[in-house]
Amino acid sequence: MSGDESAEQARTVRGRSQIDDGTVLQAIVDAYTDSSDFNGILGLHLTTGLGISWGQVKTHLEVLIRRGLVEIVHTDWFPNPHVRPFDARPIEEQIDKLAASTPTDCCLYPAPEALKGKRRPRRYADRPYAYRLWKGAPQLRPVYFDLAVLDSHRSDPRYHFQFYGNGGMIGVRDEYYASSDFPERDKVLVQTFGVGYDDSGGRVVAVFLRYLADLSPEHQREHTSPEGRNNALPELVPTAERMKCRPRAQPKLVTSTNSR
Repeated sequence: MSGDESAEQARTVRGRSQIDDGTVLQAIVDAYTDSSDFNGILGLHLTTGLGISWGQVKTHLEVLIRRGLVEIVHTDWFPNPHVRPFDARPIEEQIDKLAASTPTDCCLYPAPEALKGKRRPRRYADRPYAYRLWKGAPQLRPVYFDLAVLDSHRSDPRYHFQFYGNGGMIGVRDEYYASSDFPERDKVLVQTFGVGYDDSGGRVVAVFLRYLADLSPEHQREHTSPEGRNNALPELVPTAERMKCRPRAQPKLVTSTNSR
């Protein structure tokens, strides 16, 4: 998060004369939904914007966490608290961590419940994966696809394809990336992916949601369509009966706009 964004987060809540649970919640929601990269608000910036002490803020945060409206990400759980990596920790665990926290070692996020009913911003109208993040999904949540989703790129000479058994990479070959004849929509690809197993032993491709959100709008729409579009396979929706992905290795998943 840039310094300008941090300062803007503080300004969005400064000057409010009466601070209650709703005021604190709105400040957290506004900071998240206005962020350009789905960031939480640092405790320090929240206290600065509200004009009250960290101890007073924590009193409101405890109420909001217990109500399932706010989540805390602490540096003890993830090195960069400005990223919401996983689903929220159990409420009592969050409360205990909040009690021991300082305003510089944690960020606050609106829980998905706090974002229900908010109007979808126009910028996410054709970016369904990005919209999931805006609605409060964790950035490192895996999204699953049938292994056959790789076939179209494996056989396409325009792409550099490598597969290592438990993961791989796909990138646009330099000569095609530089070509004006190669569609821009196809130059944004997941460069590495992971492979795991479902309960039936079938292999599935896993990609972190954060990196799918960087795909072009066309690719996001294709893979989230129930039937797929333009021969793109739709994602697999995990169910308790069918999908409990057991990865062979923790994949390092990144995206790139080219293969370099």
